[in-house]
Amino acid sequence: MPAMDGAEWLALFQGGAVNEVSSNILFPERITLRTPSLTFAGQSWNNVSLVSQPNAGGSKVEAQGREINASLTMRQNAPWQAAIRYLYYNPAAAQKSGEASSGTNPLASNRLDFRGWPDLQLRCAECWLWGQKYGAHRR
Repeated sequence: MPAMDGAEWLALFQGGAVNEVSSNILFPERITLRTPSLTFAGQSWNNVSLVSQPNAGGSKVEAQGREINASLTMRQNAPWQAAIRYLYYNPAAAQKSGEASSGTNPLASNRLDFRGWPDLQLRCAECWLWGQKYGAHRR
């Protein structure tokens, strides 16, 4: 697929476009999305591959790209589990270079509101957030 704006893509679902589709249509259980660039959460993600598939009691999404290598397991009535092997997230760098606009950056304000988010168990092997390294440190 060509480069995508994640916020615009998600707006289709929030705006009800999906509700207009007949309930007789069956969507595939396994969905794969590949794009050279995905603008999402204030950052441009490069060479992204997202694979969503059913899992015991829910679904699992695998994300791979230059800035991410992770999986998210979403189970019904259980905390979500994120296993992040590698993550580089620095939306400030994208804004300085003009890659991201404030209109698509949910982190443009100084506050994040996690109300309504599902419970999440997060494990991060190597995460770079705003230029700082978190996760396992090997010597």
